[in-house]
Amino acid sequence: MCQIGTLMQATLNNHRQQGSGPSALRGTSYLMHVLRGRYAPIFAQKAHKVSRPCCGREPSLVIEYMNKYLESTEYIDWKNPEILSQAKVLANGNGSLLEISRNCFEFVRDEIKHSWDYKLNPVTLRASDVLKHATGYCFAKSHLLAALLRANGIPAGLCYQRLTITDSPPFCLHGLNAVYLENFGWYRIDARGNKQGVAAEFFPPKEKLAFRIVAEGEADLPEIWSEPLPVVVQVLRQSKTYQEVADNLPDVELVAANKALQADG
Repeated sequence: MCQIGTLMQATLNNHRQQGSGPSALRGTSYLMHVLRGRYAPIFAQKAHKVSRPCCGREPSLVIEYMNKYLESTEYIDWKNPEILSQAKVLANGNGSLLEISRNCFEFVRDEIKHSWDYKLNPVTLRASDVLKHATGYCFAKSHLLAALLRANGIPAGLCYQRLTITDSPPFCLHGLNAVYLENFGWYRIDARGNKQGVAAEFFPPKEKLAFRIVAEGEADLPEIWSEPLPVVVQVLRQSKTYQEVADNLPDVELVAANKALQADG
């Protein structure tokens, strides 16, 4: 099992006591084809100040490992002018990071159309392209949400579930986010877009995600990634249409250790 820092362990313990966190957080999953013997994430304990990139708020103390959850990267490109502009609109002069997080979540959930639900092209990957075209699969929407949160100085990462489409194999990944809220710790949110039978909300500390784990072989993967998984990038980059993505949805295999943890959960 990977080493988990004091703050993260306290957060997980709090989830267990309140019954608000996913059962899979009781263990650590390992993704065979991406970790290659490395554990992720590893959490440090040293606190330091990080300036808020957007909207001029005062810096706050965060844990040093948060740096990677604030970076602008190739796919979570929050320094793009359009993303910065939208992030500022969503902040709306609000000093509450909780309300800004809610605004960012609801914007991506409600204003960015899920590519499969609406049968929309083009296939998007970078956060700036998701915003420009106002569409994306769950993975792409999570990239935009992470970008808008990071642009407002709020640590945000990417999470995944392994799900079936019709409650039986085959399996595929589903992309969502985790945001770090100062009063709650890491909190998972799912902005894939609501529809009949799907009702994701922002009610910290209680999770209200789009999908529950219901079938054997499905799993909540507890890692919080600062960058999208390579298998996700590959599918979105190579696919030319929303149908191609649907025909080649990414998946990962869980090693035996994680399957045992899921059974124990």
